[in-house]
Amino acid sequence: MKQFGNISDFLSTSPLVGRRSELRSALALSEASRLVTVTGPGGVGKTRFALELAGRLSQRFALPVWVLPLARSVDLDDGISSTLRQIGQDSASLIDYLASREAVLVVDNCEHLLPECRELIGQIRKRCPSVRVIATSREHLGIDGEAIFALPVLGLKSPAGAGDEPSDSARLFLMRVAARNPEVELESELRTVERICSRLDGLPLAIELAAARAALFSPAELLERLESPLRLLTADRGRSDRNASIRRSIGWSYDLCAPDEKRVWRFLSVFTGQIPLSTIEYVTRRVTPDVENTLDLAHSLVDKSVLSTSRDEHGVWFSLLVPLREYGREALESAGEDTLARRIHLDRCIDLVSEVEAEWASARQRSLQAQISHAIPDVRSAIDFACADLSLHRSCLDLLVPLWRQLWVDRDRLGELIGWLDTVLSGMAETDETVVEALIMRAYFAGIAQGMPAAEPRFAAALQRADEIGYADAHLIYDIGMATLLPDGDEAIELYERSLPAAMKNPHILLGTRIQPLLTLMHDRLGHRERADELTRTFVERSTFTGEVLDRSYLMFGRGVNALTRGEAQTAIDFAEECVRLTQTTLTHDTGASLETGRRRPRGARRPRRRRPCARDRRCGLGHDRPALRELPPATRRPRTDRSRRPGGSR
Repeated sequence: MKQFGNISDFLSTSPLVGRRSELRSALALSEASRLVTVTGPGGVGKTRFALELAGRLSQRFALPVWVLPLARSVDLDDGISSTLRQIGQDSASLIDYLASREAVLVVDNCEHLLPECRELIGQIRKRCPSVRVIATSREHLGIDGEAIFALPVLGLKSPAGAGDEPSDSARLFLMRVAARNPEVELESELRTVERICSRLDGLPLAIELAAARAALFSPAELLERLESPLRLLTADRGRSDRNASIRRSIGWSYDLCAPDEKRVWRFLSVFTGQIPLSTIEYVTRRVTPDVENTLDLAHSLVDKSVLSTSRDEHGVWFSLLVPLREYGREALESAGEDTLARRIHLDRCIDLVSEVEAEWASARQRSLQAQISHAIPDVRSAIDFACADLSLHRSCLDLLVPLWRQLWVDRDRLGELIGWLDTVLSGMAETDETVVEALIMRAYFAGIAQGMPAAEPRFAAALQRADEIGYADAHLIYDIGMATLLPDGDEAIELYERSLPAAMKNPHILLGTRIQPLLTLMHDRLGHRERADELTRTFVERSTFTGEVLDRSYLMFGRGVNALTRGEAQTAIDFAEECVRLTQTTLTHDTGASLETGRRRPRGARRPRRRRPCARDRRCGLGHDRPALRELPPATRRPRTDRSRRPGGSR
């Protein structure tokens, strides 16, 4: 047996891409613990990383490195005998050999032999005090003193990432393409390469297999074909190990799961965004009712590197990497469970939107905002599914109406929202309060895009259906919508003021319409400073009591803009700073520059030109970029409306 170990038989000739910070963290763990288990999904690069880590430890402590690969072994003794023939055929002889030696032992691919590996490594820790063990597994060993290092995917460039430096994922792709096809030049296609890597979630094996296809496709063609990565990403025909294809690698993980874990994996595969633990527990209860502890099952899927986790200030989020998600969907279809899974997905999205709406005006608003941001891909997917089935159109409205402003308008998706409403409402025969609200909402959007002539018949039809079911609050919502569509002036003020007391009694309407900030800002623009200050004070008092911050920050920002148009730079800055304090974000570049200009304006310099009061500010939100509105026809100038001839008659 070679005294310097056998690591040289396993080292790659190509350099390790990225992983600098990960190696630093893992080295620190290795110095503190004699057992480090590198975990992660198949294809994330655990073996390569563990070998690099072992090499660093070898250099630092002058230790030989022994590698015990188990990927192709049917039992532990087989793995030992095939690698360490010189010292015997069983685990006891390995322990005897290492007992008096200093070394680093890499036990690679433990997941299919977990009990045996647990026993072996436990004995090594007891009887071999100078041996450091690095294990790789899709599931940690569960040994006392084990330090777990979850190896993440390679870094990706965010959509807003600046600079021309490629991400680690893109560097790996470019290096592998250059090694196989030196004549292929992709530096000019870096943006598309980054999208390819993002489509593959930064999974190294998937990126390497995709790079192998670069000789056949342009980057744009490859990106298009990666809509179904499992079908495309296979290695050379001569390669027979389980990493020869993404499908085989993931199938290995799937086979290691218990039946209930497989079922939950399949049903979670329809979720496209990052989900909270509550969603995993919801799905588990729906599809495995016999499981008593849903938390344990979720924990097991994380331990087996099926579910990936990420953490931010609002909590822990879970997701399936794209290849694992596609594998789950294929298994779902093979089991004939696809429609059921989509219905459960729809139900969960409806529940989530309802839960967020119910608690929106609370101290949890920041975390709820993060929750709906993460949920948007799933909500959109659920809407598309419901829109395609006439029997689900009513359920679709439960996703479109409750958080229409927070989910769609505030995120520049107004055109998308209108398209969905048109699809769903066109054949909607039933009438209830949500249907009426959707009809009023659609009339309101018509008023934004095409003016009152387009809105009034829609309003009339909506109010008629409201009267048929006795939904009196529909007239209140209509009044607020009309006030928002009207230009700044007495008529809009009158409608707002008349509606405010009733809206205050209905949190659903109060939150959905943002009526008090809109009324306050209109008074402020029209010079009614005393009334604007009074409304600001009462709104701030109420929102401070409930914990609501977003509408309060909207009001502060709006008052800051109004002050700036009047040339009151310091007042504008005070409001803007309060807005920033509330949201803990920075102002937009243009607004920040404007405020700084106001702060620095020398005495006697011209004030900024006063902007004319604009109803669009109330319709769409101050400081909003509004690309969605640019998709719509320009609004016509709306004449003052004769309120005695309003749709539905006077009340």
